[in-house]
Amino acid sequence: MRPRYETPYDRGQQRRAISAFCEAFRCEATATPELAAWDYDIVRDGRTVAVVEVKCRLCKHDTYPTYMIGLRKMERLREAASDEVAAILLVAWQDRMGFVHADTAISTGMKAHGGRTDRGDPLDTEVVLHIPIDRFRMV
Repeated sequence: MRPRYETPYDRGQQRRAISAFCEAFRCEATATPELAAWDYDIVRDGRTVAVVEVKCRLCKHDTYPTYMIGLRKMERLREAASDEVAAILLVAWQDRMGFVHADTAISTGMKAHGGRTDRGDPLDTEVVLHIPIDRFRMV
């Protein structure tokens, strides 16, 4: 079985990010079960209006020209969208926080394999999307 790399600290960072997002957009967030396809449901007036994947990064928002994310993750997020429910990728960098709608995120291309290699886990590399940072709406 593959190890889980997400830590309680990571989940705390995600909670802080989604709380700031909800404060800015006057909504509420409900956490999804662990290992769900996304991290939070956004609720307004008692109904789910968005599903959100939250990513927290240790670099500044302009360190790289694109944000790299697994193609499969974005596909699963897009599948959750409907006419009534938006699918959102929320990224908290060290200095800023921004979001992009998953159904309109445009990639600058795909690499056969991208991701991290520092843990020695071959499953850490996969087909990825590169979303230009300027496509993110900063919060």
